[in-house]
Amino acid sequence: MKSIINIISLFLTIVFLTSCENKELTIVKSEIPTMKINTENKAPIDSKDNYVNGNMEVFEYNGDNDELVSSGKLQIKGRGNTTWTMPKKPYRVKLDEKLGLFDLPKSKHWTLLANYTDKSMLRNEIAFEMGRMSVLEWTPRTHFLNLILNGKLQGVYQLTEQIRIDKDRVNVTDDGYIIEVDSEDKVSRDDITFKTERLLFTIKDPDVETNDNRYNWIKNHVNMIENILYSDNFNDSETGYKTYIDIESFVDWYLINEIAKNPDACFYSSCYMNITPGGKLKMGPLWDFDIAFGSDYFLYYDVSPNDFWVKPSAWINRMFLDPEFVDLVKTRFQYFKSKKSDIIHSLNQNAKYLKYAAVNNEVIWHTLLAGENVDAIISRYEDEVRFVENWIIERFDWLDKAFGEL
Repeated sequence: MKSIINIISLFLTIVFLTSCENKELTIVKSEIPTMKINTENKAPIDSKDNYVNGNMEVFEYNGDNDELVSSGKLQIKGRGNTTWTMPKKPYRVKLDEKLGLFDLPKSKHWTLLANYTDKSMLRNEIAFEMGRMSVLEWTPRTHFLNLILNGKLQGVYQLTEQIRIDKDRVNVTDDGYIIEVDSEDKVSRDDITFKTERLLFTIKDPDVETNDNRYNWIKNHVNMIENILYSDNFNDSETGYKTYIDIESFVDWYLINEIAKNPDACFYSSCYMNITPGGKLKMGPLWDFDIAFGSDYFLYYDVSPNDFWVKPSAWINRMFLDPEFVDLVKTRFQYFKSKKSDIIHSLNQNAKYLKYAAVNNEVIWHTLLAGENVDAIISRYEDEVRFVENWIIERFDWLDKAFGEL
């Protein structure tokens, strides 16, 4: 039944978008910043492979006259896998020179998340907020904004730092690596990958060539770690897996994804690890939570706040045979549970911040199926936020009992 409802919803969205192509939109004034991007000759952004040249201006809300705070030339292209096929497109931006947008550390490289599947538009930010509470060394920082592309309002986007090796981001030095657990259906022909017996990895950073020295080092090292993890003596205090794996980062990464019941986090995709040669393999950064926290957009997994989702995954299920890992999971869960009110408060503050921008987003994309009445849209948006809030509370309650029984 839910899948039929979602098919009908998608059909109505397409009909609505078609009917709005030549329609003058009534824009509600919102207090979030605005990014204006104009491509050369208004060229369409229709590829994930090829950048389009353009320029950018960023305006901070300042009453009736917004204030220009940043500008510069850029290149922009599409990004994402499934999300790239959706009506509201996500983008990757490369500036000509490093800028510290919204007081974030300077970079040329930024991501514009569309959050089309997330009616609250807050699920990624909830997870990132939990990441900032964790022992993970770096979690992407973000800022919500209105995006105007070639003069046309695109709705609410989430400007996000890209996952890359950088002293202000994933600081593993120039000799380090960022790798991602990936799946065959998501990798592209240009991705550099390697396999273990159980997993497929993509080398995200640095750029390497298959079978060069750097490629062979990370491939052999990760395979060695997996072999030790699944060996008879995996828990040996001197030669076991914890000699090579940073258990604290694995525990916190696991818990954030388990609390979120994140579909991709069952070591399927968007599961990042990082390492500096000579150091331990660490989990993180966090990424890709737009269909977590009970979202029923795709309906290919149980969206209830009950049951384990990430715990049965490769590597994680093996670590649960280690009493020290289990004890740390229980201890750290209680830490995150103690932060539950902070998580809920952040959710509600961000929802308040986005309330009027969400009206414009709905008029453009019709994800809430709430029509164009401002009060009706706001009410429906607040209902979606309440759903996420209640789901999080119920999820903490279920996990509290489940971890207590381990």
